Amino acid sequence: MGVGGLIVIGGDGSFHGAHFLEQEHGVRVIGVPGTIDNDLFGTDYTIGYHTAVQTALNAVDRLRDTGASHERIFVIEVMGRHAGHIALEVALAGGAEDVLIPEDPRPLSEVIDNVQAGLDRGKLSSIVIVAEGYPGGANAVSEAITQATGQESRVSILGHIQRGGSPVAQDRVLASVLGEGAVLALLEGRTGVMVGQHGHDLTYTPLEATWTQRKDVLRSLYACVRRLSV
Repeated sequence: MGVGGLIVIGGDGSFHGAHFLEQEHGVRVIGVPGTIDNDLFGTDYTIGYHTAVQTALNAVDRLRDTGASHERIFVIEVMGRHAGHIALEVALAGGAEDVLIPEDPRPLSEVIDNVQAGLDRGKLSSIVIVAEGYPGGANAVSEAITQATGQESRVSILGHIQRGGSPVAQDRVLASVLGEGAVLALLEGRTGVMVGQHGHDLTYTPLEATWTQRKDVLRSLYACVRRLSV
């Protein structure tokens, strides 16, 4: 409680609890966004997101080496719950042939066409990134690719490995900046808000808005991934 209030670090579940603490018990609360999913409205990035992306990318790099040496197609599922932020950045940084996200549930035929086009050009391996919130997940995508192309497709679900590990510098800096912002917010008498960052500026968003308002993926990034996968 320290400075006359409570600082809550977490995602929408934690913020629901913080919101009711304020509304029903009068506790002054400030939220700090801490979730790898990066799905909270009111901030560009959440603490843990960059580390999860780097962890997933490390795995993708290793699987690409395996795919190239064994001439296989890998369908890799990354976390993110109902959001495709992790999948997009991993796909772009990892040079994936395609990406599937819940924000745009494209038909699998488009992915199959991309993979087949690569095979026709003589590519011996391909990487497809699937966000866990995409309908059917990686297993359904892999089965469809194998049936359509006749090529062996392997599934790798990275799972909770993305939630651990040593934080990358971006997350350490973000946590420090937002932590300071949360303390200053309490000292200024604020309550019921989440401290976030847009660009280089701190922002304060009502806790309820962080889960009731939708945070979309960066569409320009998605467009870039799609263009490069052609």
